[in-house]
Amino acid sequence: MDNGEIVDSLARNYFRLARLTLIAGTDQIRQCVLDRLPAGQTLHTELQRHRCKLDTLRRRRVISEPQWQLLYPTQGNADLALIDMTLWITLLRTVVPASELGARHVRWHEAPDDDQTEWYHDVLRIRATRNSLAHLIRPELDDDTFDRLWNYVAAALRRLDWYERAYSAKPYFFLEYGWFEKIHGLFF
Repeated sequence: MDNGEIVDSLARNYFRLARLTLIAGTDQIRQCVLDRLPAGQTLHTELQRHRCKLDTLRRRRVISEPQWQLLYPTQGNADLALIDMTLWITLLRTVVPASELGARHVRWHEAPDDDQTEWYHDVLRIRATRNSLAHLIRPELDDDTFDRLWNYVAAALRRLDWYERAYSAKPYFFLEYGWFEKIHGLFF
């Protein structure tokens, strides 16, 4: 294998994992937030209810101005498809009732230990992987690192899908249509 093929392989590994993390990870985190809103409420009603708290986060620059515009457009409701992983996690921390988290104190800024298996630990695993990818100097992953991180994220996604099926009245569509096999097929 020449240097060009090695670099292509390293870059391919990076972008495969980035797509899994950003696409499937964001979808799962979105579903976690939506499924844990108070009964009978929508994200739009909860955004209105928590507007003051979210405005405080905007003034503290936790929520950027473009993110604020996504949540509170001048006309209509927020377009949920445009909300990124970071903002979904901020919403998870802000609009989801603490009783839905299942823990009094979540260490939001730390990757969980392997023995921590609550659904929110898997959310944190996905976010930690996304952050580690974003902070690499070069968009490259060797095969061993790729395999380790792929399995780490894939296991979290599988568990979240199980949690979502057990928690939600309607099965999450990814599981119904073999989402993991389809996504895995896109990258291999």
